[in-house]
Amino acid sequence: MRKLDNDMPNLLVRAINCVCRFIELCVTGQTEYSLNTSDFRLAETIDNSVQAKLVLKEIAPYLKQNFGISLKHPVIINLEKPRTRSWKRAIASAGAHIGSYSTRWLGEDLSHEILLIPGMERRKFKAVLAHELTHAFQAEHKLLRAHQGLKEGMARWVEYHVLCDVGLSGEAKKLCSYRSFILGRGVVTILEYERLNGRQATIDWLQQLQ
Repeated sequence: MRKLDNDMPNLLVRAINCVCRFIELCVTGQTEYSLNTSDFRLAETIDNSVQAKLVLKEIAPYLKQNFGISLKHPVIINLEKPRTRSWKRAIASAGAHIGSYSTRWLGEDLSHEILLIPGMERRKFKAVLAHELTHAFQAEHKLLRAHQGLKEGMARWVEYHVLCDVGLSGEAKKLCSYRSFILGRGVVTILEYERLNGRQATIDWLQQLQ
């Protein structure tokens, strides 16, 4: 059985199956060929680039609708262990380093490179991907470069809401538990601002900070 991920109409899928079964019958005397287009969408863990791209397609409209986040440059997702910039930070918050973001040049075009550990549960993967896409948005718009705590806090704020929306409120609470301002108190500060002023006012506030 071959597994492809696309949105081919049912008639086209049936036509391909008929042609391939005929060829298979002529060559082997069997007709077991079946084109399957759904398995990647049902995966509970994200283990390959096809699944990762599907999650990217799912989260992109959510980010645009709920946070005004959209990207003009391409996104490259690689499933591998993220690199950490500081060994001290890695030891202090080992559980936080499951994704990383960096810019990358493809010829003369800028792209966003995101590293995420493979095998992550789909809902968690979606939230962490949203976190890294927020950093990509910040890079494109040069946001919060002088406010490192709020820069990381904004990404964790978006991740927090995604986790809550997919039913992982316990994971969301963990984002607020780190003691350092960059890893914990930044997101708490933004959540409090949102509680007092609302979502759109919070977005406007963060996007006006350079």
